[in-house]
This record gives sequence, structure tokens and C-alpha cells, in this order.
Amino acid sequence: MAYILVEPDSEQVSSSSGVTEIPQKPQKTSLTRKELIDVVAQILENMIAEAGQNYSDGNEMPTKTMFHAEKEPSISIRDYLIRFGSYSDCDDDVFVYALIYFDKIGENVLEFMLDSLNVYRYV
Repeated sequence: MAYILVEPDSEQVSSSSGVTEIPQKPQKTSLTRKELIDVVAQILENMIAEAGQNYSDGNEMPTKTMFHAEKEPSISIRDYLIRFGSYSDCDDDVFVYALIYFDKIGENVLEFMLDSLNVYRYV
């Protein structure tokens, strides 16, 4: 299954009334499953890095939840997502929905924070 991302067209058309019109058909880019997983993994890694929540050991954490591992898994987030996708037989949409889910939780639950010890269990 290929993914379609819509990219805005750099060419805009100005009408005689001076109003800028956006073209009807945007350009489309297809992503393979591997490319999609690469993008999702990079976004998750950036979320963790921006929050400064990159731990290697559970003892470094100020507070732990049931989702936190004792130590960081040896597998990368990207490899974990590839493995998850191949063994779960899920659609590619699931990876995008996971990002939306994390974003919505982050908006509504102030204590929610992805870090290197819980991201695998949340996925």
C-alpha cells in the first residue's frame, strides 16, 4: 500500500479581481511503507528529543508510570515500528493514527510525555 501526501503547489493563480486562487489539483507524493515508517520514527524521535526526555535507565527518571521500561530497549524506534508492522499485519494508516493519538493525548493530559523508556509501550 502506498501513502499519498499532498504537497502545496508553489504556483498560485491571480484572477483579474486581484484575489489569489489556489489551484484545484495539488501535487501528490506517494510514500512506501518503509518511507512512512521512517517519517513516523523520525517524528517520534524528534518529540522525545525536543522534550529532553531521553533516558537510558529507569532510575534517571523523576516519575515512572506502568508504561516505562527499566532500561531503554536495544532496538531503535524505526526498527521497532518495522517489526510491529510486519508482525501485526496492520494498515499503514495505523502509524499516522498513532501520531494523531499522541498529539491529542498531549493536548488533553498535561502529565503525558513521550520519552525513550515509554515510547515503545505506547506504540
